Amino acid sequence: EPDRPQMFRVNVAMAKSDKLSLQLVDADGRTNKVPHQFDIEVLKNRAPELKVAFPKGDVEVSPLQELGFEGEAWDDFGLRAFGLAFNLAGGETQFIELGTNSPPRDKTKFQHLFALEGVGAQPEDVVSWYVWAEDVGPDGKPRRTYGDMFFAELKPFDEIFREAQGMGGESAGESGAGQEGAELLELQ
Repeated sequence: EPDRPQMFRVNVAMAKSDKLSLQLVDADGRTNKVPHQFDIEVLKNRAPELKVAFPKGDVEVSPLQELGFEGEAWDDFGLRAFGLAFNLAGGETQFIELGTNSPPRDKTKFQHLFALEGVGAQPEDVVSWYVWAEDVGPDGKPRRTYGDMFFAELKPFDEIFREAQGMGGESAGESGAGQEGAELLELQ
């Protein structure tokens, strides 16, 4: 160091874990009796981890519904950005950024409510979706990682309603829920 002659700086690029020893030699050739040992552990830069908590897998929804997403993103050295990508019926993939600059080793939770009606979804359309995260790769360049792809099949509202009504195992006469559901269908 130019302003501190008793201090030296060494830059060593480490590609793998190793042990180094420091031995000092003065102008008269004397060395330190016990060289100092350094154990250097090089950590591999892992790809981000993405977990989807909801919905679990493919779903059938109405074009009038809002589809809720929940999950978490994690990276050993931090995330630049993460989000959700969707594609409606073979159109262009749209990317929604849900967060940026997540700290290292932090499980960052995310939630998003996706309005299918707002993207022009129609019955019989299929929406494919997946989560993504971007970190800095080992080469120092941005690296994008993608989660598993899932599908939301759009069904007419009354078809979804009838399926849900049939799942309860009760007839409309056995429960007030049937009447409430019929009123909801009529309002819709």
